[in-house]
Amino acid sequence: MKLWDIAMRTKVSTLAVSGDASSLARMAFSPDDRTLATWGDPGTVRLWDVAMHAQIGAPIAAGSGQVYDVSFSPDGSTLATAGADGMARLWDVASHAQIGPPITADPNQLYAAVFSPDGKTLATEGFQVAFWDVALPRNLAGSACAIAGRSITRSEWEIYVKSEPFQPVCS
Repeated sequence: MKLWDIAMRTKVSTLAVSGDASSLARMAFSPDDRTLATWGDPGTVRLWDVAMHAQIGAPIAAGSGQVYDVSFSPDGSTLATAGADGMARLWDVASHAQIGPPITADPNQLYAAVFSPDGKTLATEGFQVAFWDVALPRNLAGSACAIAGRSITRSEWEIYVKSEPFQPVCS
């Protein structure tokens, strides 16, 4: 895959992609134009650092079938994927970790996923259009406690928080 400087009309770099280059025919830039997402391989999305001309981390395994669309949130921190399995998935761009469970958006294929301008709603399109509230709650800790019905344990804290001393989260 080649990156071009449009103003100078010159090739800047060639990205080292594996597999059939035609499978990476779809792409989207992050809002700040620093990250490029490519997809097309069955269930795979790759993120690229545009300035460094290099892939960022391992490919994202974005489902069990073809990925049809990706969309960056307005702040560029979240990536949404839509695929042949009828699922939309949200991904943390920095860590490549999936955020929450997949959204069962359509019993068939899902062709598009796009964020609203404020990033709080995800619109999906398959055989029907649906809107999903993807905003984080204002009181994230309180919401997590209400859902879990308990506080995080010391061993869970050591796995997920690590950088801070243990403290009970729920009161």
